[in-house]
Amino acid sequence: MLEAFNKDRASLPQPVPAQPPASALPPPDPRTQEMINEKLKKAEEFGEQGMVDEAQKALEEAEALKKLTVRREPAVDSTKYTAIDVRVTDQKLRLCDICGAFLSVYDSGRRLADHFGGKLHLGYMLVRDKLAELQQEKNKFRKERSKERNSKEREPSKGPGERARN
Repeated sequence: MLEAFNKDRASLPQPVPAQPPASALPPPDPRTQEMINEKLKKAEEFGEQGMVDEAQKALEEAEALKKLTVRREPAVDSTKYTAIDVRVTDQKLRLCDICGAFLSVYDSGRRLADHFGGKLHLGYMLVRDKLAELQQEKNKFRKERSKERNSKEREPSKGPGERARN
């Protein structure tokens, strides 16, 4: 019975080890290699002194450093930047007072008319008009309230025991 179980187990596909072999790893950069060499020297020194635990720890650290992969910075592709991108920065732009859009000084009248008739520009214009209207109402209300306060302060106040006689 045990033999049949072992035969069935042998027929199953064996899991592939997760770690790639050491030869498949790219060689470490010079700085990392220097650190690995230092760890190996320390491990050797610890081994000669009889400190086995420290030597094993240093060897494990060296192995971990070997497994570190070199992170390469992506190369800057100069073909991404075209003449159009450069030309955009050379334009003379002005800011629209209403919507904050950048308008070229060299824009044609037709393009400017399209901008001023656009939904975004008109929407900002409505918002700014409504804001100005609300600010005027607020200022008017504050003036009225301050006048009422001033008129109440100017009236002679009657003491707590005094009442108006009629």
